[in-house]
Amino acid sequence: MDNQDKIKAEKVLEIAKKIKRKVVFVKRGVTGEDLAQKKGDRNRYGNKILNHDEVLKMIKSGIKSHIIAKHFKVTSQAIVYIRNKYL
Repeated sequence: MDNQDKIKAEKVLEIAKKIKRKVVFVKRGVTGEDLAQKKGDRNRYGNKILNHDEVLKMIKSGIKSHIIAKHFKVTSQAIVYIRNKYL
């Protein structure tokens, strides 16, 4: 970060404090898609994307839906939905 960037950043922080907004500095060249991928795979509605094939394999192998849900960090209802839709 050069001197001009620091001055701009300080001005932005001053304005943000006045209007009480959160400010996040992102390195040049980083896109919204790059930032979204770091938070986990999500669709355009913000919902987690599950690999349905992997979920179905786990269901068919006899693993309980609440254990699968913990593995994927989703609700057990999401797993039951996939089971009911595809099986």
